[in-house]
Amino acid sequence: ALVAVLAGALFFGIKAGQKAKSYTVSAQEADKVRDTVVATVGDLELTNNTLQIYYRQAIEDFYNAYGSYMDASVLDFTKPLDEQYYDQANGITWQQYFLDGSLSTWSRYAALYMQAKEAGFTLNEDTQTMLDTVSTQLEAMAAQGGYESVEAMLQADISAGSDFDGYMEYLNVNVYAAQYLDSVYTSILPTDQEIADYYAALQQKSPFRCADFREAGCN
Repeated sequence: ALVAVLAGALFFGIKAGQKAKSYTVSAQEADKVRDTVVATVGDLELTNNTLQIYYRQAIEDFYNAYGSYMDASVLDFTKPLDEQYYDQANGITWQQYFLDGSLSTWSRYAALYMQAKEAGFTLNEDTQTMLDTVSTQLEAMAAQGGYESVEAMLQADISAGSDFDGYMEYLNVNVYAAQYLDSVYTSILPTDQEIADYYAALQQKSPFRCADFREAGCN
């Protein structure tokens, strides 16, 4: 709950190549720069709109991993992140730390996304159906939560400047890249038969036989 409040209270307006102590701006300013491109990988672009989703996710992941025992003197989740230092000697705030992590995460997904496109990878039918029905699902969630619109829900849950297009950009890249990576990983895993054949061949090549070690419990 604290993370949700904190992330919702931070609105940043990154500009490409910009370096600043704080990226916190007003909701109105954040809305104006929602479509500003802040990073690219190949033909893929990252906007402020989508970056805020990665930023919120970075905070939530960190909080889930360390929040229960994080010393408030190191990081206090009830206070603005741009006012607390991750590395005071080098002037790096926790806000900058999470932003750097967000950009790194996006770059990895973006690289996988571009590689998957080059390989002609396609999503499986169930995943594609899920993405095609996201709009309907979000509309139902917004209505159930008492929000006037999907955009109002996303802005409340993520931050000002968030909208459906940015959310779909996030989903399309992440889901596509993740499923591609899973397919690559699966393709290089040996089958049970390949494992059995490998050990059988290894045993045949070995100068030792189980009979030689029967007293030692070999079987």
